[in-house]
Amino acid sequence: MRWFSDHYLQGGCPARLPVISPSKRPTCPAFRPAIVVTAEFDPLRDEGNAYAAGLRDAGVAVHHIENPGVMHAFLWLGGVIDRSSEVYRLIGAQIGALPAESHSS
Repeated sequence: MRWFSDHYLQGGCPARLPVISPSKRPTCPAFRPAIVVTAEFDPLRDEGNAYAAGLRDAGVAVHHIENPGVMHAFLWLGGVIDRSSEVYRLIGAQIGALPAESHSS
């Protein structure tokens, strides 16, 4: 993880900044609905779980898709890991179920 941090956070930017770690950002019920996808074998899984829980605790509508038995980049491996295609379908269904005003920025 140190190698990734050194490359991602060039210039010594602290990982605790909300722009780097969304789970460090205060949440409020006015946030738009969120979809959080986590993988069992991902060093960022606990942070993703905490982010989803924090959003939910703040009253934000959140759909947390937990994925047992897969690693961080599983969504990129649709031809190899069957679960990735299913998760893309779940994400699409969640986006499609949102009210129209949730789609605009």
